[in-house]
Amino acid sequence: MNEKVGIVIATVALAFVATSTVPVVAGDMSAAPESSAPTTDASGVHLVRKHFDNVPRLQEVSLPCPAGEKALGGGARLAGHDRSSLHRSAPADGGGGWVASHTSPEAGSSATIIVDVICAKVT
Repeated sequence: MNEKVGIVIATVALAFVATSTVPVVAGDMSAAPESSAPTTDASGVHLVRKHFDNVPRLQEVSLPCPAGEKALGGGARLAGHDRSSLHRSAPADGGGGWVASHTSPEAGSSATIIVDVICAKVT
């Protein structure tokens, strides 16, 4: 995925989360009283980005959300090394940030990993 596509996806996700007021509920809740539907309020939704330079292959990098916030989404991309590929891009354990790593067929290789995470206080 190129950088422009990643930015568009993150922007669309951020806009959706910031404007969404409808809770997502599994199953048919039409007969349930309104007060029994779960609700989530996300406030202060924002994007956190960090460039990790010269990361050795398979070394994991982590970008946490600020204290008291959870990750609503995120992603990672590589810059500066044509033979590397993204190995992992996933929520951090506990949902408080994003983790990423890369791999390469070249021993001793390194790359720049750019990590994005969409964070918010979730109640």
